[in-house]
Amino acid sequence: MCLAVLATLGVGEVAFRGLVRHRPSVRFEQAQDALRGRANAQFANLIQQDPERFWRLVPGITLPADTRPFFGVISNSQGLRENHEIPRHKGPRELRILFLGDSVTFGYRLANDQSFVEIAEESLQARHPGIEVECINAGVPGYGLFQG
Repeated sequence: MCLAVLATLGVGEVAFRGLVRHRPSVRFEQAQDALRGRANAQFANLIQQDPERFWRLVPGITLPADTRPFFGVISNSQGLRENHEIPRHKGPRELRILFLGDSVTFGYRLANDQSFVEIAEESLQARHPGIEVECINAGVPGYGLFQG
Protein backbone atom coordinates (compact mmCIF):
# COMPACT_ATOMS: atom_id res chain seq x y z
CA MET A 1 0.00 0.00 0.00
CA CYS A 2 2.73 2.46 1.04
CA LEU A 3 4.82 1.58 -2.01
CA ALA A 4 1.87 2.24 -4.33
CA VAL A 5 1.31 5.69 -2.81
CA LEU A 6 4.99 6.56 -3.15
CA ALA A 7 5.04 5.36 -6.76
CA THR A 8 1.93 7.42 -7.58
CA LEU A 9 3.43 10.53 -5.98
CA GLY A 10 6.70 9.98 -7.85
CA VAL A 11 4.94 9.68 -11.21
CA GLY A 12 2.89 12.79 -10.40
CA GLU A 13 6.04 14.75 -9.52
CA VAL A 14 7.77 13.78 -12.76
CA ALA A 15 4.68 14.68 -14.81
CA PHE A 16 4.30 18.02 -13.03
CA ARG A 17 7.96 18.98 -13.60
CA GLY A 18 7.66 18.06 -17.26
CA LEU A 19 4.55 20.17 -17.80
CA VAL A 20 5.44 23.28 -15.80
CA ARG A 21 8.09 25.54 -17.29
CA HIS A 22 10.09 27.61 -14.84
CA ARG A 23 10.37 31.22 -15.87
CA PRO A 24 13.73 32.91 -15.39
CA SER A 25 13.78 35.25 -12.42
CA VAL A 26 12.87 38.87 -13.05
CA ARG A 27 16.37 39.89 -11.90
CA PHE A 28 18.00 37.59 -14.47
CA GLU A 29 15.79 38.96 -17.26
CA GLN A 30 16.65 42.54 -16.21
CA ALA A 31 20.36 41.73 -16.28
CA GLN A 32 20.07 40.10 -19.72
CA ASP A 33 18.15 43.08 -21.13
CA ALA A 34 20.65 45.56 -19.72
CA LEU A 35 23.63 43.58 -21.02
CA ARG A 36 22.31 43.12 -24.55
CA GLY A 37 22.04 46.87 -25.07
CA ARG A 38 25.55 47.70 -23.89
CA ALA A 39 29.15 47.31 -24.97
CA ASN A 40 29.53 44.20 -22.85
CA ALA A 41 26.68 42.36 -24.58
CA GLN A 42 29.12 39.47 -24.95
CA PHE A 43 28.60 38.73 -21.24
CA ALA A 44 24.90 38.00 -21.80
CA ASN A 45 25.96 34.83 -23.66
CA LEU A 46 28.26 33.73 -20.83
CA ILE A 47 25.66 33.53 -18.08
CA GLN A 48 22.63 31.37 -17.48
CA GLN A 49 19.72 31.64 -15.12
CA ASP A 50 20.19 30.29 -11.60
CA PRO A 51 17.24 29.87 -9.22
CA GLU A 52 19.22 30.92 -6.14
CA ARG A 53 21.84 33.41 -7.40
CA PHE A 54 19.89 34.92 -10.36
CA TRP A 55 22.69 33.93 -12.78
CA ARG A 56 25.89 31.90 -12.99
CA LEU A 57 28.57 31.28 -15.58
CA VAL A 58 27.68 28.86 -18.34
CA PRO A 59 29.95 25.84 -17.74
CA GLY A 60 32.76 24.95 -20.12
CA ILE A 61 33.52 28.19 -21.95
CA THR A 62 36.86 29.16 -23.49
CA LEU A 63 36.88 32.11 -25.88
CA PRO A 64 39.48 33.10 -28.48
CA ALA A 65 42.39 35.19 -27.16
CA ASP A 66 41.50 38.12 -29.42
CA THR A 67 37.95 38.72 -28.13
CA ARG A 68 37.30 41.48 -25.61
CA PRO A 69 36.43 42.15 -22.86
CA PHE A 70 36.07 38.42 -22.13
CA PHE A 71 38.67 36.04 -23.55
CA GLY A 72 40.47 32.81 -22.78
CA VAL A 73 39.22 30.54 -20.01
CA ILE A 74 35.84 31.75 -18.76
CA SER A 75 34.66 28.63 -16.95
CA ASN A 76 35.41 24.97 -16.54
CA SER A 77 32.69 22.30 -16.62
CA GLN A 78 31.93 23.11 -12.97
CA GLY A 79 31.19 26.76 -13.77
CA LEU A 80 34.32 28.03 -12.01
CA ARG A 81 36.95 30.31 -13.55
CA GLU A 82 39.54 27.58 -13.60
CA ASN A 83 41.49 25.97 -16.43
CA HIS A 84 41.07 22.53 -14.82
CA GLU A 85 38.47 20.55 -12.93
CA ILE A 86 38.49 20.67 -9.14
CA PRO A 87 38.44 17.13 -7.73
CA ARG A 88 35.61 16.45 -5.31
CA HIS A 89 37.98 15.33 -2.56
CA LYS A 90 41.21 17.05 -1.69
CA GLY A 91 44.43 15.34 -0.76
CA PRO A 92 45.75 15.15 2.81
CA ARG A 93 48.46 17.79 2.17
CA GLU A 94 46.24 20.13 0.16
CA LEU A 95 44.91 23.51 1.23
CA ARG A 96 41.90 24.82 -0.68
CA ILE A 97 40.68 28.39 -0.50
CA LEU A 98 37.42 29.37 -2.21
CA PHE A 99 37.27 32.95 -3.49
CA LEU A 100 33.74 34.33 -3.88
CA GLY A 101 33.04 37.67 -5.47
CA ASP A 102 32.25 39.81 -8.44
CA SER A 103 34.13 40.92 -11.55
CA VAL A 104 37.23 41.81 -9.52
CA THR A 105 37.50 38.26 -8.20
CA PHE A 106 36.65 36.88 -11.64
CA GLY A 107 39.40 38.98 -13.22
CA TYR A 108 37.37 41.13 -15.62
CA ARG A 109 39.45 42.09 -18.69
CA LEU A 110 42.27 39.81 -17.49
CA ALA A 111 43.50 36.44 -18.59
CA ASN A 112 42.61 33.68 -16.15
CA ASP A 113 46.20 33.39 -14.92
CA GLN A 114 46.37 37.15 -14.19
CA SER A 115 43.52 37.27 -11.64
CA PHE A 116 44.38 37.98 -8.02
CA VAL A 117 43.12 34.49 -7.18
CA GLU A 118 45.86 32.92 -9.31
CA ILE A 119 48.46 35.33 -7.93
CA ALA A 120 47.42 34.42 -4.37
CA GLU A 121 47.75 30.73 -5.23
CA GLU A 122 51.25 31.20 -6.65
CA SER A 123 52.33 33.27 -3.66
CA LEU A 124 50.97 30.81 -1.08
CA GLN A 125 52.47 27.86 -2.94
CA ALA A 126 55.89 29.53 -2.93
CA ARG A 127 55.65 30.18 0.82
CA HIS A 128 54.47 26.66 1.65
CA PRO A 129 56.29 24.24 -0.69
CA GLY A 130 55.28 21.14 1.30
CA ILE A 131 51.57 21.81 0.86
CA GLU A 132 49.59 21.76 -2.37
CA VAL A 133 47.68 25.05 -2.48
CA GLU A 134 44.51 25.36 -4.60
CA CYS A 135 42.82 28.77 -4.77
CA ILE A 136 39.44 28.32 -6.45
CA ASN A 137 38.01 31.24 -8.42
CA ALA A 138 34.22 31.31 -8.01
CA GLY A 139 33.95 34.99 -8.98
CA VAL A 140 31.16 35.99 -11.39
CA PRO A 141 30.83 39.45 -12.91
CA GLY A 142 27.86 41.34 -11.53
CA TYR A 143 27.64 39.44 -8.27
CA GLY A 144 27.01 41.39 -5.10
CA LEU A 145 26.32 40.74 -1.44
CA PHE A 146 23.21 38.71 -2.26
CA GLN A 147 25.08 36.07 -4.23
CA GLY A 148 27.92 35.91 -1.69
